[in-house]
Amino acid sequence: IKPCCSVKRYPPLPCPHHGVVMFGRLCLFEARALSQRRDFRTCAEHVEWQKRVVASSMRLPSAAQVTHLAAVPFLAEVDPLSSRYVVRAVPLSESVQHTPSASLVDVTWPISTDPVVEQSIRTLSGWGTFRLGKFYEALDALTADVAYRHTDGLNRGLALVTASHAHSITIARTPPGKDVRIRCYITSAGSASVEVRTDALTVGGEGEKLVNVCYTTMVAVDKATGKVAKGAVPRLERDVGGDEDAEKERVTLANLHKEIRTTRSRESIKFRTPLSRPPTQAEMEAIHALHRAHTVASEQPAGPKRLPDTVSQHTHFNSFVVFPEQRNVQGTLFGGELMAQGYELAYFAAHYFMRGAPFVPIGLDEAAFIQPVAIGDLVTFRARVVHAEASIFRVFVTVEVVDRMDTAKRTTRANHLRFVFVAHPDSDLSVLPETYPEILMHVNAQRIHAVERPTEDLLQECHAYLRSRVHGR
Repeated sequence: IKPCCSVKRYPPLPCPHHGVVMFGRLCLFEARALSQRRDFRTCAEHVEWQKRVVASSMRLPSAAQVTHLAAVPFLAEVDPLSSRYVVRAVPLSESVQHTPSASLVDVTWPISTDPVVEQSIRTLSGWGTFRLGKFYEALDALTADVAYRHTDGLNRGLALVTASHAHSITIARTPPGKDVRIRCYITSAGSASVEVRTDALTVGGEGEKLVNVCYTTMVAVDKATGKVAKGAVPRLERDVGGDEDAEKERVTLANLHKEIRTTRSRESIKFRTPLSRPPTQAEMEAIHALHRAHTVASEQPAGPKRLPDTVSQHTHFNSFVVFPEQRNVQGTLFGGELMAQGYELAYFAAHYFMRGAPFVPIGLDEAAFIQPVAIGDLVTFRARVVHAEASIFRVFVTVEVVDRMDTAKRTTRANHLRFVFVAHPDSDLSVLPETYPEILMHVNAQRIHAVERPTEDLLQECHAYLRSRVHGR
């Protein structure tokens, strides 16, 4: 990569961060890192990734059998309706250890035949039969079940914690009257971490149909020190007799996801990351244009056009104390509870932002678990609509812990989540960030929006549904 500025105009200087020669704004270290960048650069690349994800979905192994809730202890502990579900897994005594099928769990929600189950996961919008908040709550428990099955963690006394959920996409609508299966399985294993893929599938006369996907990273830590336990995770073995091409593709995708995490960490604009960089000049010019348009609109004579909304107008809070029944096996707040409550507040923010107009929740960009939340902690959820363009908008939820001994002290951020929603196709949405932290959230969401969008088929399906809702009023 050639420096964008001439050496004559900007003479070589030592980079204060890396101690190597820099030209203009790029040092040689940064230029080399940029040349090795692995991430989605265009929407076309992301669409191709989605096709690969769909094609590499794992089928239910032929050896899988209906089993007891003992196969999914985490789900059984946190879901009071779990006894109504149908659980399938390959008996550990009959499987080759440490393969994807050996750790797989498959749980069916009998929506078509059990009205209690159907009522518990119903959506408000009517778009789908399985509420996304419930999906994330269930997958948080099931991914732990899968990780512990792969490592035999409960018998070995290991602690496996969720680092993040990411790349959650809706592929198709969940039609009413069909059962839903959630299938979790290992796609990659390092010395101290695993990637778990979760597929949501509808089940009907035509067989299974993939409707949602999410990828979860879990890390093994030492219970005594809390440090990463290297070498604690067994190597992932190949399934003999399975779909070899799909299995190789899943491993390739897992490696790509790891590279994307590394790239985004290196280019992060978040304050708390080791390498925090400001927005680019082009990104700040876009923010400037937003503020200029807001100023021009505010100085026009009063008319029917509404002024652009600000992020502060669409910021909402929810606070609570963590009680013992909300704890997980580690003795801290169950991640699924956090995911469900974060989704509910994000849904409230979306409803408020749309002023009663219909919308559809379609996914989760990321849920990052920075530190555990303890029993008795004072927790505050803050949801902000941070980005809106055309008919797609994003809600960023932060989870903060308040110091019980000094409530005036600055809160500690424990986790953050970013949800994606789709509005009516005729919507011309926008939201104005005012403070610098809001600008960073907006820019981060804009970067994702520029390359990660729902497929054209899904977007058309969403828009058709939303048109029918408006015309049916």
